[in-house]
Amino acid sequence: MNRFPAAEQLELALGDPHRPTGPLTFGAAMAGDHAERWPHSSLDRLRAWGYPAHLVPASLGGRLTSL
Repeated sequence: MNRFPAAEQLELALGDPHRPTGPLTFGAAMAGDHAERWPHSSLDRLRAWGYPAHLVPASLGGRLTSL
């Protein structure tokens, strides 16, 4: 049994950051940083996956169950 299924699901959703193409790659992050561009597509991908809900405790309607 995986103790951290959300982390595994997030990794699958984001893809391998070492590959030259994908939703979130180190190369794209570095290029955006050097160009001083806000990472809209990266943040959109995290929001679409549901990342913000993992920051809110489950008792308050979020998905955070442990730290």
